[in-house]
Amino acid sequence: MSGLVDNVAQAGLLERLAEGWRSELARDGGLDLWQLLHRLLPSYTDEELFLLAGELMAWMLEQGEPLPPAGWHWRPLGHRLELHDLLVHRTGTGCDGR
Repeated sequence: MSGLVDNVAQAGLLERLAEGWRSELARDGGLDLWQLLHRLLPSYTDEELFLLAGELMAWMLEQGEPLPPAGWHWRPLGHRLELHDLLVHRTGTGCDGR
């Protein structure tokens, strides 16, 4: 049962953070997956960040267009994680999350 509780809590985390990230995308014109997750250190465990990374990546792709991957590389996140960064930029259609 704890897996279900953990998934529900994780979904709530993304919902709580998404509004601020949506505003940041509108203001700055882009988002960086690694930077967004790095800001959450050390408040969240590696496990929480791992789960959030997958959800956040899908959410980011709904918000804007991914930038070309030239120069992207694996970046450390926390004590045991590395992630391949994702950068998205705001599309001309807006970024209201719908």
